[in-house]
Amino acid sequence: MGLGALLYDVLTGRPPFDSDAEVAAGRGRYPQTRVRARPVASLRRRVPRSLSAAIDASLDPEPARRPAVRELAAALRAASGVDLRGQAP
Repeated sequence: MGLGALLYDVLTGRPPFDSDAEVAAGRGRYPQTRVRARPVASLRRRVPRSLSAAIDASLDPEPARRPAVRELAAALRAASGVDLRGQAP
């Protein structure tokens, strides 16, 4: 499970993909299948928009379009107001 999938599960209370086939498609194993997870914001409206967008992007079926870990960390930092190294921003 990738970081985006883990964050999705933690924030929404459900995995981003429901079946093994969807998991494989979400990982880009089947390029002809473009399965997208339901957007975080559609399940949890209180999640900051920037964080929701970063998590959604991290689950893009096309691996080249997924954000780098640094971008995901920046979205987490901005949403929480706490530096991930344990220091106030």
